[in-house]
Amino acid sequence: GLNIEAEYAASTHDKNADSSDIKRKADYALHFISDYHIGRFYLRGGFDRNGSNFSSLSGFTAQDFQEYFQEIEIDLFKDTRLKLFHRKNRDNLDKHKSTTTFQESPGANLSLKQLKNTDVDLGGDLTKRDATDDSVEEITRRFFMRLGQRVGPASVSLEYQKTIIDDHIDGSRERLSDTVLLNFNTNFSIREIN
Repeated sequence: GLNIEAEYAASTHDKNADSSDIKRKADYALHFISDYHIGRFYLRGGFDRNGSNFSSLSGFTAQDFQEYFQEIEIDLFKDTRLKLFHRKNRDNLDKHKSTTTFQESPGANLSLKQLKNTDVDLGGDLTKRDATDDSVEEITRRFFMRLGQRVGPASVSLEYQKTIIDDHIDGSRERLSDTVLLNFNTNFSIREIN
């Protein structure tokens, strides 16, 4: 079926209530998600916008940010799922800054669940960042593999991630990193003492 969620918030604030020079600022935030499940396909898309003058006490944390995203998940066969996604965002919504930064991120993730009591996740994404003033032109490629196993009440996972950052403006910002993560999680009950 089709699910739709939306949230709208508006704010007004004074950065310095004691000064008559600073005017009250007002802005809004909007969060919209829609998903549709049909057969072996799960489609999801959404839109987020947090204005540059928006201020929140909770919930919305970013300012001056707008993003569109789309995801498609496909159940390939028993306990195996392929996820394709694409995100596109930008800042400088009110054009008050000298430059606008754009970011685009397509990617994929393949999950194999319960393969001899082991979960396997393989994936990668590519993020392209650039700016209207040519101060940023960067491509980040990320690849990962995760193995997870449940042992009694605990779960253990091992993840390897390779990140390659190519910067076409400043070569000193280029990076190549390998990361290994080992996670151990468990749940247990504590007996009540009378």
